[in-house]
Amino acid sequence: MDGTKAAARGPARIVEVPCKQALAPSLLAGYDWALNPYRGCAFDCLYCYAPDVVRVDRASWASTVFVKRAAPKVLAREVRRRPRGVVGLSTVTDPYQPVERDLEVTRRCLEVLARAGWPVSVLTKGPLVTRDLDILARGAESEVGFSIATGDDRERRRWESRCPPVGARFDALARVADAGVRAYVFAGPLYPESSPEAVREIARRAAAAGAAEVMADSLHTRPGELERRVDATCGVPAAGRARAHAALVEALSDECARAGVPFTQAENWKPRASGGGRGGGRGGRGEQRPVAAGTAVQDAAVVEQPREVARPRATLADRLALDARLQEFD
Repeated sequence: MDGTKAAARGPARIVEVPCKQALAPSLLAGYDWALNPYRGCAFDCLYCYAPDVVRVDRASWASTVFVKRAAPKVLAREVRRRPRGVVGLSTVTDPYQPVERDLEVTRRCLEVLARAGWPVSVLTKGPLVTRDLDILARGAESEVGFSIATGDDRERRRWESRCPPVGARFDALARVADAGVRAYVFAGPLYPESSPEAVREIARRAAAAGAAEVMADSLHTRPGELERRVDATCGVPAAGRARAHAALVEALSDECARAGVPFTQAENWKPRASGGGRGGGRGGRGEQRPVAAGTAVQDAAVVEQPREVARPRATLADRLALDARLQEFD
């Protein structure tokens, strides 16, 4: 099982775009390369700022998912030509959102990276990642992070109504750890209105599941629609959120210490120190270090439609797939 019925819902449209480049140089701490097989995400977390980062209309972010079906083929060429480094899957989408079950673009990318012997770090909310443990377990430098912002499903439903439930993610984390793959919890963003008990539950369940680490991050907002959505949802006024976050971090850190699981905090989440490439391993895991915006990646316009889905209008294609500057994080 890998989620609720709500989580299993895919996007209304799946549109194929060509892929000229699979690996984008990453300035995110701990990654040398970013790999995003999809653009858009059916999980549609209320607090997600990826639509703002890639300049996509938020209203279409979850309803239309663009797939780079040629990414594995392009990636196979790139791993022969580019410097070996840690590949982050994914930085502006979830690599295990519902469309991956049928399309298997993420899986085929993992196969390419495994054959090439490249280290890979997956971050997901999708228990579907356990399907690919046969590949991940072959790599000595593989890891899987599960984004789990609360230990209370009632809170999760308020902020992540289309995502797999908390228990399903912890169950998947345990399976990853049991397979010998490093697994960790990315507790971010902590909801300002969460209860201390809800974040303590993260620590307890992470320890029980065999997590190697719990990493916390705060809620990031941008002026505009995202800020309006967060303000309409969050019961804590903007002026009090930093104080609320600090209290939750303290509760989580204390419970991690009691449960015996390492705790770290990052301004921009940092899966691990890189062993090569641009990351260079500067700083220890969890060190708070600002990360600059990512690099520009260009795709051609939409060229075809997989299955029976309709092609979007040219203006939408231009906005979503042409000259979009993919800035991984703030």
